[in-house]
Amino acid sequence: MPHPVLSNPDILFEIFRQIAQGPEDAICLSRATLAGCARVCKVFTDSAQRVLWERLPSVFPLLNLLRPQFTRLVEGREDMSDSDILYDTYVLHDIPDARQWARFCHYAARVRVLSEDFHADSLEDSSSSDSESDDSEPDEQYRSFIVPSVWVYLGRLSQGRPLLPAIRELNWTSTGPDQTELFLLSGPLLQTLRLHFRPLYGCSDDEYEMSLPLLARTIASISPNIREFVVTSEEGDPVYSAIHGVDRMKHLRTLRVDHRPAVEAAHFGEIAETLHNLEELEALALGLCCVHPIRQKSTAELRALKSLSITDYSGKPEAYTVFHAPNLRSLSIEYVQVAANVASCVPVSQALARQFPAITSLALTFWLSSTLSYPRPISLNLADGIAPLLSLPNVVEFSLQFSGGTVDLPNQDVHAMIAAWPHLSSLSIALIGPKDDYTHIRAPSIAALMDVARTASRLKTIRLSHLRLAEEELQQDLAIMSPDTQPLCCRSLEVLTVDVLQYPPKQKHKWVKERLALLVHGLFPSLDVRQSRLHTRSLGDESRGDRDDRLNERSRRGWNSVLAKVEAMRRSAGSGA
Repeated sequence: MPHPVLSNPDILFEIFRQIAQGPEDAICLSRATLAGCARVCKVFTDSAQRVLWERLPSVFPLLNLLRPQFTRLVEGREDMSDSDILYDTYVLHDIPDARQWARFCHYAARVRVLSEDFHADSLEDSSSSDSESDDSEPDEQYRSFIVPSVWVYLGRLSQGRPLLPAIRELNWTSTGPDQTELFLLSGPLLQTLRLHFRPLYGCSDDEYEMSLPLLARTIASISPNIREFVVTSEEGDPVYSAIHGVDRMKHLRTLRVDHRPAVEAAHFGEIAETLHNLEELEALALGLCCVHPIRQKSTAELRALKSLSITDYSGKPEAYTVFHAPNLRSLSIEYVQVAANVASCVPVSQALARQFPAITSLALTFWLSSTLSYPRPISLNLADGIAPLLSLPNVVEFSLQFSGGTVDLPNQDVHAMIAAWPHLSSLSIALIGPKDDYTHIRAPSIAALMDVARTASRLKTIRLSHLRLAEEELQQDLAIMSPDTQPLCCRSLEVLTVDVLQYPPKQKHKWVKERLALLVHGLFPSLDVRQSRLHTRSLGDESRGDRDDRLNERSRRGWNSVLAKVEAMRRSAGSGA
């Protein structure tokens, strides 16, 4: 007698869904497990298949249902610009019969999420079997390519109906603006479309600028309930032209356009009119340049906008006057190729403070031009740089990142942030020198942590890429923390992470870490040691690229050993009590 749970498809569905929600690196294993469950017995089949086909990591499991008519050519295409990139090329050499097509439609109707980047790494026969190839030669990169005629034939078979009638989310990589498979894959229930262009052959800027607005308008007519639209490009193609066609996406809430190349602010009048029609837009991300002066003063009225992310190539404050977003709460600005003096950003900071007075989350990133070199540290003095932003009254989260040159961030700047924003709960500071040369970074010191303990009553999270340790400061601060003085601590802080500890010269690291642990133990009694250790390797990882693994592992061990000492002190204090 089978257990009663086997007669309840909803319970089985939830069990199989838990299998599918494993870690990303085990996705192949979880899908193999689900496929095995579907073959165990008829009771399992339907529930397991629902989960298995609900989220597809590739379109090929679906197209492979049409084999042998759908097949891979023996000799695929070669990339026109890079001979080391080969394409496994797939064609449809005959029309599928009625049984095959019915089976295809049966499983296609189950798909809710489809992702396809056309990397052929996961295809069973896409990699070379020759294990004795010359190591001096670059490895061939295999990608997959579906001949456009395949989609033409499938479109005729579907008789104008969507191939995936229940699709909700589509993440698709297209080989060019002339490809039309999106019109078959999109459906009336589609809510999220993330489109990435990886050209197989060269396309002119005019081709993108003329094609993408029509593509966006067509998608809007097929999927009237689309909520999120993301367009990116691998080659820096002008995909921002798709903005001109999103005005018909009346329910759009998230719009993100690749910042390469950026939108010319002088032409922003037309785009502002388009954005003005998106009454439900809540999140916007794009690049902005200002090569030519802004002649026409146009404003995008975005009353529902809550999050704005700008990659700024212009450094001109007038570029921000096109946005009117009184309810904006999150602002992220990435300054690209800033000048040697951060004070040049003062006019932009003033414009931001005027335009967006209600923001609660602020993230600033300064990218120094890689072609410039400066022998002396670049001062991030808030008084000369981003001081106007300290007038924002409601900042709760603040992130500052500086990358590409030697940098000096004095303790008084950290103190100014904490004093200006009494509601601050999260502070992140990442200072990334040239090629991760830590000798070019003069980071905040222990004195900054003492300021936190004195004045930051609501701060819960601090993430620092570097912490400078000075012997004199350690001795003085430990004297302040002695039992004879009034206790100094910040009970609100829960997470403190430090990527790199900058030790004083000619001083044993063990001695320094022991005294730092004493300070951390006394200053932050509510610190979650486990969370602080887990988050250590996250800060700045995306910006640093391929870093020296041994150096960074040694740096992480330094901070983790401090946390281990703090844990030992807590256990000792607990056992003594």
